[in-house]
Amino acid sequence: MASYQDIADVLRNDVLLERIGVAIIIAADTINSGNDIAAPWDQNSPQPANRKKWAKLAYSDALAMAKNMQSAVLAANSGATLNQITTVSDAAIQANINALVDIFADGGLA
Repeated sequence: MASYQDIADVLRNDVLLERIGVAIIIAADTINSGNDIAAPWDQNSPQPANRKKWAKLAYSDALAMAKNMQSAVLAANSGATLNQITTVSDAAIQANINALVDIFADGGLA
């Protein structure tokens, strides 16, 4: 498990931040193209409209949004080793962002 200091160091890692930004843009594109119909996205809630608003904001400044979401991504992976965190796959980052979209779209962690 990565130490708190390790995780704090990763928070200052621009490479991970940029990768999270790309995952945000891809999630926004999925939402805007109407393909947000499968898990983890819930269609039986007010979230589809909130996701559309979130996606519009994501396009305007994905890196600023990445700074907000990076902490949640790291918290979700706090049981991982430092090596696992710093070498995480693009698919794993995308899955983390997709799982967080509804929380952020609802204003829960923004």
